[in-house]
Amino acid sequence: MFRHRMRAAAILVNAQKQVLLIHHRHPRRQYHWLSPPGGGVEKGETIFEAAEREMLEECNLHCKAQKLLYVVEWLDEVRKIHHLELYIQVQYLAGTLQKGRDPEVDEKDQMIFDCFFMTEKEIRAAILPVYPTILRNQFWQDYERNFQNHQVYLGREVEEL
Repeated sequence: MFRHRMRAAAILVNAQKQVLLIHHRHPRRQYHWLSPPGGGVEKGETIFEAAEREMLEECNLHCKAQKLLYVVEWLDEVRKIHHLELYIQVQYLAGTLQKGRDPEVDEKDQMIFDCFFMTEKEIRAAILPVYPTILRNQFWQDYERNFQNHQVYLGREVEEL
């Protein structure tokens, strides 16, 4: 039996057309990947509030959620979790970029290794897996069209292990 988990992630593009990404490292498996800042939606919280909170916790940035860009599903067969990930465009308001931490996780289990901005070219060339995978390609066309008439539901992604 799978349980469900809803996750909100913030997509921030700066003036240099770079996307903010978190370099994650799984503490036990030593698996590394890149993805926008995000985490579980807490009880009573909207997906927009969750995206704003996660930006502050993980990157020390105050942002304002603007609109839902993408919806992605994936199954964690090991932990029996069906994830629903909601990627939300945010606008920078204040703060200085610095690596944060997940307040619900012990220091030894922290997954946030670093945070930084990456260009389209850097993301396409990245050796580490990038989630959602759309950031390697179609995202840039959607961005140039201001996310007008783009595909929102991206289907189910497969975790690379």
